[in-house]
Amino acid sequence: MDAANFLYHTPYGPIYGLIGTMGLQRLVLPDPDSPIRPYLLHSRPNHLLGRRLHALLEQYFAGVVTDFDEIPLETCGTAFQESVWQAVRAVPYGITVSYRDLAQSVSGANAARVVGQALKRNPVPIVVPCHRVISASGGMGGFSAPIFWKKLLLDLEQGARNLKTGQNQES
Repeated sequence: MDAANFLYHTPYGPIYGLIGTMGLQRLVLPDPDSPIRPYLLHSRPNHLLGRRLHALLEQYFAGVVTDFDEIPLETCGTAFQESVWQAVRAVPYGITVSYRDLAQSVSGANAARVVGQALKRNPVPIVVPCHRVISASGGMGGFSAPIFWKKLLLDLEQGARNLKTGQNQES
């Protein structure tokens, strides 16, 4: 990501985003092993969307059940990728599905690997909650951001962690 016009701070580093005139185009979760420093633009074509996204992330990271469906997307995937991303938006907070089950719902075929590849290219993690998709055996599978985020987000949705503070709930 070369430029961003959205910034949200977490205990794990800054989340950068790019908001277009029609919706959210990109959201990048920080990777401590490979930090990015995009040029932060001071203008945003859609101020209201940025404020709403920030408020929803605040709720989400505080452990409040949050629905990001009101955030419009302006992504540029293939027709198949867009259908996978739309399908995974329907997976409720705190629930996981397998790549195989998601593939069945999207294409009616045994296309778990292709679905996994589409999710790997998800440009807006959290808003399109690809972290809720796991392997049929219960393993983590892959992720479109650093893999530790997948575990953190799943823990958050199971009530085990508050990501605003970075602390385990039992602490």
